[in-house]
Amino acid sequence: VLAAFRSRGLPALSDLYMHNRNLRLALMAFLGLVGLQLLNSLVRYGNPAIIVLGALFYLGPLIAMLVGASYVDSEQRIRAFMRTYLVIFVPTALTVYLAPIFGMDFPVLRDVGTFIGQELVIYDVGTVLQSNPGLMRVGEIVAWHAATCVVFLSIESINSRSQLIRLFQGILIILLLGAIVLTGRRKMLAALTIFVMLQWSLLIWYRLGMRRISLVLLVLAIVATGFTLTYEPSETAANYLQRGSSVYGSMGDRAEVTVNLMRSAIQRSQVIGLGAGSTSQGARFAGGGAIGAGGAAEAGFGKLIVELSFFGFLLLVAVIVIAALRVVRQIPLVRDLGPTMLVYDVSFIAFLITNMITFAVASQLFGDLFVLIVTGTIAGFVVRIHNVAFDERVR
Repeated sequence: VLAAFRSRGLPALSDLYMHNRNLRLALMAFLGLVGLQLLNSLVRYGNPAIIVLGALFYLGPLIAMLVGASYVDSEQRIRAFMRTYLVIFVPTALTVYLAPIFGMDFPVLRDVGTFIGQELVIYDVGTVLQSNPGLMRVGEIVAWHAATCVVFLSIESINSRSQLIRLFQGILIILLLGAIVLTGRRKMLAALTIFVMLQWSLLIWYRLGMRRISLVLLVLAIVATGFTLTYEPSETAANYLQRGSSVYGSMGDRAEVTVNLMRSAIQRSQVIGLGAGSTSQGARFAGGGAIGAGGAAEAGFGKLIVELSFFGFLLLVAVIVIAALRVVRQIPLVRDLGPTMLVYDVSFIAFLITNMITFAVASQLFGDLFVLIVTGTIAGFVVRIHNVAFDERVR
């Protein structure tokens, strides 16, 4: 934010409306509701800490969108952002491989609960598995960053002209997928499957001249992950792979649980909602409503209903639907900016949709502020790309 102010200043909030009056009205109504729910939390719990948690969750991504919209003024900026992210998080994510080997000697490679005797264990496939988080200390978080690295590498692979670079990117994708499997956090594998399907469906729909080698590398990366983990007859590796592959069979059960949690959330929201931030991680230590919410807030939709009320949830859905319709209608305008920009645009859209689906079934991951910031920044990229495309068409 400070860098944006120093260079050119943050864009006005009106830039997020993408020249759409309905989106402006819906977004302003939602922000007004968030303000009321922050006041609700203050009156209900009397602890400013809960207000801060609520403001960070609901307003943090919005500020990140403004920063993202300010940052992007060329394809080079987008490429620089992704490459910087990859330089930082690919090596960090790959420390997951060190955890099962050196974790007993170096607790910094193990789950954050190790030091207090509450290390995460996973009971599945007829045995007990440890979550291997590496240096990031939390399996759920490192799995998300590894998946985001795969997303960025897939974009780079599509836009790259060098076969050697594509091969290197394919190897990194294989290693990152293996790291995700070793964390034991299955949902990121399902999320990547959804992302690839959306990304290539959009590319095909808008008739981009695609390079088949990029798609082949992604498919080979997914297949090769299994061989990577089972190359040696290791029972432990086989157990992690079995757990990872089981995510696809359990998606129906997960959807059913999400619906049930939404029903519970409506009952627990006390009509007006328990207040913004009341079910955030750590809020219960500040007198928040996490206990009153029970497990209803575990699913993202349930969290929104419990905190903002069912009306607030519907209002946010309206904002998302209006924005989505606006974005879809403008993709042909983005195509006129060139094939590279179209790849960025549809890939970022697929990334955002995938994260919304992930949030819908599991909200705890998005209690991490950095995850929210990265997601919000990518949304800001999409907004800026579409505003530029609209302005070019008007011109």
